[in-house]
Amino acid sequence: ENCINNADITGFNMVGGIVGFNVSEISNCENHGEISITGTSYSYGGAGGIIGSRCENIKKCVNTGEIKGSVTAGIIGAESGTESEKIIDSCINMGKSSSGICDKQTNKSVKILNCYNLGECQNSGILGKMSGGDNNKDFILSIYNSYNLGKTSKAGIIDTIGNVAKSMEVNIENVYNSGECTSAIIDTISNKQKATINIKNVYYNSDFSQKIGAT
Repeated sequence: ENCINNADITGFNMVGGIVGFNVSEISNCENHGEISITGTSYSYGGAGGIIGSRCENIKKCVNTGEIKGSVTAGIIGAESGTESEKIIDSCINMGKSSSGICDKQTNKSVKILNCYNLGECQNSGILGKMSGGDNNKDFILSIYNSYNLGKTSKAGIIDTIGNVAKSMEVNIENVYNSGECTSAIIDTISNKQKATINIKNVYYNSDFSQKIGAT
């Protein structure tokens, strides 16, 4: 809580400006350093401006530093598949990375609330990929009151809704994208037969993007 990092940090796996891996809560923290990851040997490995991987609650955190490497995001690189609900609330990314808030999400239940991205991203302004793999679970992803203003190569809000063995519910409400991108809200839905997508009060600039890409 209430920590600030200004240093550049390089690590092999699970690298963060404040914490590398596995804490229950982080709040009111800032990263202004460059964070680099050189490998991702674990399926839940990643690099984030605040934390590399796995945190129950992240609140009121800010990243301005560039996050370099594979599976990177301004706030948390990767969130691994556990039973407890994960919440990312009131966080801001202004740095360059793969995704603005989180790049890879395999947790059973995730809420991203009141977050926004201003940084340039490769995958997405908010979430890179949500996937359940072969886990026989019902997955729930909710993104509320969040927006992207940064330029991305793929999606404004979610890059990929991946495969799940059972089912996935995705709730997107009160979000908007005005950043340059290919798909304003979702770029790819890998298995639409098992995914229920609920979209409400979504706004985007149609001059340079479509609402949803490949399904």
